[in-house]
Amino acid sequence: MLFLTLAVVVVFSVLSLIDFERVKLPFGIELKNINIVSDILSDDELPFADTVAVPLPPQEVPCPAGVECFRNYIGNQHPLQLFAEKIKQAKAGKAQVRVAWYGDSFTEADLVVGDIRDTMQTLFGGQGVGFMPITYEAPGFRRTVGHSFDGWDSHSLVTEGNAAEMGIGGMAFKPLENSYVRYTAAPKYFQNTGLFSQVRLFYLAPQGSAVNISLNQGTAVRYPLAASSLPQELTVTKDSIRQVKITAGGNLSLFGVSLEDSTGFYIDNFSMKGNSGIPFSGLRDDFLARSAEILPYDLIVLQFGLNVMNEKTKNYSGYAKNMVKVVEKFRLAYPDTPVLIVSIPDKSIRRQGEYITSPSILPFVAMQEKIAADNNLLFWNMFAAMGGEGSMAEMANAKPPLANKDYTHLNYAGGKVVGITFVDALLHEIEKALTMAEQNQNTQ
Repeated sequence: MLFLTLAVVVVFSVLSLIDFERVKLPFGIELKNINIVSDILSDDELPFADTVAVPLPPQEVPCPAGVECFRNYIGNQHPLQLFAEKIKQAKAGKAQVRVAWYGDSFTEADLVVGDIRDTMQTLFGGQGVGFMPITYEAPGFRRTVGHSFDGWDSHSLVTEGNAAEMGIGGMAFKPLENSYVRYTAAPKYFQNTGLFSQVRLFYLAPQGSAVNISLNQGTAVRYPLAASSLPQELTVTKDSIRQVKITAGGNLSLFGVSLEDSTGFYIDNFSMKGNSGIPFSGLRDDFLARSAEILPYDLIVLQFGLNVMNEKTKNYSGYAKNMVKVVEKFRLAYPDTPVLIVSIPDKSIRRQGEYITSPSILPFVAMQEKIAADNNLLFWNMFAAMGGEGSMAEMANAKPPLANKDYTHLNYAGGKVVGITFVDALLHEIEKALTMAEQNQNTQ
């Protein structure tokens, strides 16, 4: 028995030296690192970043009970004033409001984001999922749209680190032999994903090219693509589109499509597994400026950190500096668009047989808020919105569960809970801004 025990200790000691989190498996499966002494470490032995808490910005309107409000470090009393006025027009069918959500695996496959989109579209109009990549790591995992494809050479700035000709979502897709992509409306889980009326294709074709597009399984139509050294778009419209198939070939790169109506609310989900956010600093300025003309966003959300925060890292100052470069990158292309930093969620680790909030969470959230405060941004504390310390463990152990047993990621039910908390905060900001605008108008 002694020899068996020693053998087990040796095996697990060797396994603890392997970084399993870097192992890539299909279908989004992730492995966790092994630490045979994790349960006997005290919290005091876990290093974490030294950060300085920032004073909370003044709230001219109290935050409603049960709502985790945005914190406004922009300086403008109502930074979402233009957003609110435009959303009012969208409800009347006169405008389109668009949000870009850049994130990591926490919101991959439209978790959280899908429920934000659907709720806001129900309130303010809009049909369709918005932006979609050409290929996806696990297409069957996404509930907001049906997605199938074949024959593409896919490139990502996260895996390759080369953003020279990447699109606004940080990806590019080059057709190979018999390349196609098909999107099908998916009305089963959401109210507003059953139909759309526009297909917008974003591409780069230096020498010009063409694609074939069929709608609702009809006859394919050939569309020429203009030659350009910058991203371009092709828009195809038809009432009640339920399916679109695109085939392509030749020397071109596709960046993605948007499935939408001409008015209403849209939130484009650019979340990618393994993304720290830093790779977006490598996007070409001229590409991003051109993308801003094609896709003018009214709010840009940056939700990163889970792939950076860990118990082994003591200082995140380098990460903070690099994230500021990402902020500056988007500000250059979208100078009038507010930027919202969304904090990391809760994450549990096992200590002495129990799952507790990682001691690195709070200082990491503080660091993210300091980025917002120092750079005149909006900040939303998703960790607090989830319930704060212990919330991930509570969600994972709920019946029915709201999170996975990795104690890091939500399931669809939990995604809806967190998505609605974000909607509550956004609606509060919209109401504040519209009320202030009405008061100012009445006093004139």
